[in-house]
Amino acid sequence: MATTPNQASGSTGNQVPPQQASKETSAMPSAKKAEIDEADSDSDGPPPSPMRPYSYEKKKKPMPSLRKQAEKVVLKQLTKTLEGNSALARYCCGGRVLTTLSGESSTAAKDMTVPVSPPIILRWDDPTDNDTPRRIRLPIAVGTTKGNPVAFSVIDNSRLIKACSPSGVLPESQFSTNLDPHYLGILDVVAQTILPGFETDLLQGRPEHRGVSAQLTHLQIHSGPSTSVKMFLPPIPANNYLGILLVCLPNMHQGGQLEVSNEGHSTIFDWSGAKPTDIKWAAFVGDCQHKMHPIQRGNQIMLVYNLRVTERVGSVMQNPVLADATQFPLYDGVRSILEHPGFMKEGGMIGFYCRYPYSHTAANAAKAMPYALIGVDLVVHNVFRSLGLEVKVRPLLDQSELYDMDEFEYEFDRDCYGDEPWEFPEYLPNQCRCGCESPYSCSGGCSPYYPDFPPFEEWKARKQQGDLIGTEFRELQFCRTGEDALFRREEKESELQETWEWKKYRNIQWLNTPEEREKGSPWELALHNIPYTDDETYIERFYSYVVLLIRVPKMAKRDLTVNA
Repeated sequence: MATTPNQASGSTGNQVPPQQASKETSAMPSAKKAEIDEADSDSDGPPPSPMRPYSYEKKKKPMPSLRKQAEKVVLKQLTKTLEGNSALARYCCGGRVLTTLSGESSTAAKDMTVPVSPPIILRWDDPTDNDTPRRIRLPIAVGTTKGNPVAFSVIDNSRLIKACSPSGVLPESQFSTNLDPHYLGILDVVAQTILPGFETDLLQGRPEHRGVSAQLTHLQIHSGPSTSVKMFLPPIPANNYLGILLVCLPNMHQGGQLEVSNEGHSTIFDWSGAKPTDIKWAAFVGDCQHKMHPIQRGNQIMLVYNLRVTERVGSVMQNPVLADATQFPLYDGVRSILEHPGFMKEGGMIGFYCRYPYSHTAANAAKAMPYALIGVDLVVHNVFRSLGLEVKVRPLLDQSELYDMDEFEYEFDRDCYGDEPWEFPEYLPNQCRCGCESPYSCSGGCSPYYPDFPPFEEWKARKQQGDLIGTEFRELQFCRTGEDALFRREEKESELQETWEWKKYRNIQWLNTPEEREKGSPWELALHNIPYTDDETYIERFYSYVVLLIRVPKMAKRDLTVNA
């Protein structure tokens, strides 16, 4: 057999044609080519040095354009603006409110979420005319086209100006107005923008229950032309102070811009160029700097309010006088039942499934309860508590995932009972057929008597599983039960309880039944458990429900004195 030269010399692998080899060699860099030639030479001498890798020069990134650099600077400034608890993005806010004379009012009236204000009425006693009652209406239309106002008159404010102090201030005790910042939605805007970033000690555990209230302090008029304007602010309240609300009434003027500053940033509210029919407003936190620009013409009329942080949800729990439990329709019926001598004479526990959904697996749920209760849930809680009974708000754990284990245990116990019934004395009679008290060693010679194993419902009632009531509200928990808990409910409950701690209550007298578990219902996922199975994807889901537990004392110790 003929051999090629390569086979004779012992080389292996694919062969490169001579023409291709010459092309590849000629395409190499000269330095690399010299090293290969030197390594292939037959001359004696030191071994050839290893081949140096061919280095490629890294391409430099192109220089960003001036536009890209400017964009990056602006984005960094915006990021800085949004960072921090006192972010510049929310130290102030403002807007306008339509009146019934506004051109947009007919459209806004169709949208029930947009409140429209009637013309503003101011009433005061004229100190220059024996305290004669005076009133003005803002704004006033002097002409209409197709029912829409087309022109507005400049109102004579001279009598109102004379009623004010030399600085243009009229205390709230000396005038009245129909303007309501709560109805107009102004306080809702403040609560959603300024309040969330505001630091206060009030309701630190449940900040979502905070609200905002506005207290009218005075009216202030700035008249033009003027070279300087001084804004007089009310004294700062002692507790829960948030800031200032200014409401500019629809009275034509020029100038008088409000400038609010915080940490080197300023916002200007220019109300002189607004529509003469609209109410303008601005709110800012109390630590901001502010100034009013001079008035060129006309009179700027403003209402000044102190803003305070309040307990929007839960105050009914703190102040029983504000919401008198004895005035609830449920009170008389509950009291008459508890006064009945035959009702739970030895005491007991009453349960009530709350009718409204609550985020009771949230991180702050323990602090939010019972203050978050609403509707009939709140009424039931306060009525029983006002009568001196102990009322607790707790999560109840659903046991649906454990019901299949009951059926398995029942079949297991029934089979064991058939083999060794004497191991189940709780199901055996206490007397023999002849009447003696030794059914298994009867002197009369009766044969042992083993009744049939009880049906499932009777067996389940003997177990007295009870209701699993959580010791406290907690976030969603995760558990992994072992092999011993695969078939025995008692063992599984023991392992689950180590993760989601509960107390088992028996004989709770429930006033109602829970809602069905569906989207939007009061049930919430409370516990994930991965049981000991070959299927790692199988997960048991346990849900919880908010309930009220009412402990009724014995009749002899029952004191129904109203706790005011």
